[in-house]
Amino acid sequence: MMNIDVVDRISRPAFYAEHVKKGKPVRIKGMMKERQALNWPDDGKPAGEKQRFE
Repeated sequence: MMNIDVVDRISRPAFYAEHVKKGKPVRIKGMMKERQALNWPDDGKPAGEKQRFE
């Protein structure tokens, strides 16, 4: 699992979008806040098992 912090997400949006598009789990510092911002489902799983993008 990659550890992408917020600076990376903002400074390299194309990389971030590709990473998410491939369906890889992405862990971000400040996960709760970021997941809300990205409208990720909060399915109650541990951070390593967040729902993957289809």
